[in-house]
Amino acid sequence: TLKEIQAPNGYELTDTRPEVTFTIDNKGNVTEPEITTMIEGAVAVEGNAFAFKDEPLELQLTKIDGGDRETDADVFAGVIFALYDVTAENEALVAENLVTNEDGILTFGPAISNKTYDAQVIGGHQYKLVETRPIGYEAIEDIYFDVSEDGEITLENEQDGVTLDGVDKMEVVNTRKLGAVLLKKVDSESDTYIKGVVFELYREKEADTWYERVLQLFTGKQYELTGEFDWEGSGETGIDPDDLPTAQRGEIYVSGLDWGNYKIVETVADGYKLPVGVTERTYEFTIDAQSAENGVELLYNPETGVLTNDPNHLIVYKVDENDHQKILTGARYELIYVSDVDGNAVNKKIATSAAMSQADGYATWKWNVKEGVGYADRLTAGTYKLVETKSPDGYTIAEDIYFTMDVHGVVRIGEEEVAVNENGIPVIKAEDKTFEITIDKASTDGVALPGAIFELYEGETEIELASGAAITTGKDGTITINSLDTNPVLKVGSTY
Repeated sequence: TLKEIQAPNGYELTDTRPEVTFTIDNKGNVTEPEITTMIEGAVAVEGNAFAFKDEPLELQLTKIDGGDRETDADVFAGVIFALYDVTAENEALVAENLVTNEDGILTFGPAISNKTYDAQVIGGHQYKLVETRPIGYEAIEDIYFDVSEDGEITLENEQDGVTLDGVDKMEVVNTRKLGAVLLKKVDSESDTYIKGVVFELYREKEADTWYERVLQLFTGKQYELTGEFDWEGSGETGIDPDDLPTAQRGEIYVSGLDWGNYKIVETVADGYKLPVGVTERTYEFTIDAQSAENGVELLYNPETGVLTNDPNHLIVYKVDENDHQKILTGARYELIYVSDVDGNAVNKKIATSAAMSQADGYATWKWNVKEGVGYADRLTAGTYKLVETKSPDGYTIAEDIYFTMDVHGVVRIGEEEVAVNENGIPVIKAEDKTFEITIDKASTDGVALPGAIFELYEGETEIELASGAAITTGKDGTITINSLDTNPVLKVGSTY
């Protein structure tokens, strides 16, 4: 009986101890050979020649891109490995710059073979595979494995993503790093963070088609999309929000983003205007291997390091009805936010200081009584009314002025657009009217009596004509006095 008990280095027995039983006749020839093997052709006898055919010791590694929530796993070409023999105390480099082919495969086999392998392995040796981590993927530990005399692989260090398929195939999965995006929203004039801005985050499903699920984001918060998040899902499942530190309340940070194309759309920025011709602020970005490797995608203006919004402004002057160049002092005004841009009732008085208005988006209204001018800053688009609560001396209280401000900061009274000053700020000129009193002097039988002289008092104070003349009826028995033609002038609300 002739049996093979050990294959040469780099080869494995095709069967468990293949053997041949034979007899040698008196002429020295092999006769009656009986071959015992489970694999046809593993052993052949021709005359006195015995042929034992061993299989090359072949191992195969398949590299897999693990994909993400919306991308299926697939073979991973172009990944670089180095193979070391660590059987002896001092490890020895077997081969380097081993690159997975288009099918994500590396093959290992004997040096003496009709086939071409990426690297040589020998039965009974221990090896170490070292991966050059692909950009954008999590690192894997060095893979230690043994190759038995029979060509079977045994992993020495188990780790997630490295598995064996049978005894001679290994699969190694790379996990993609997830991306993140950071957006900083700043007031273009004050250089301060803008709180309360609302955004919507979209992910592209395919070219120009977006997932229906939309994430609403608020400045001052950070969001993490956890493992259970699904773009095909709904609600807030898989989203972990948290408040950012106070100093970063104008920022939005979103992590856990799969690779793909995204857009962030600004939907609410109370007190700030969109450029004319722009219906929404949209910021597009891509999470890929490089941005995932970088750790965070920055949505910044490259020159300023932030994204800015221009605040809304409005100036109101108190003027004479007949002379708009005449600024009237002494009036007082309130500004009321009547309804939002969609027509929903608000009816809220605009605060007179930033400290009072923090909860309302920092809209402020400051009226300067002594200069007859008011300044409204950071108004939200919608409908407003100016309410005069005190008129200048000599003038009547005007009717309320209703105006609208659109998302571009354009102000209209009715259908008419309000003119802007040299700085592009809308200016409303709120008119006030003077008033008159008429004294009619007549006899008891109705005859007009000219020349009658009157004195006018406010309490104990005599009111005189500004001209210095007496208050005297004319030829028709009357005298008409304009509110501004007296000293002091006549005032609404006073008793005479």
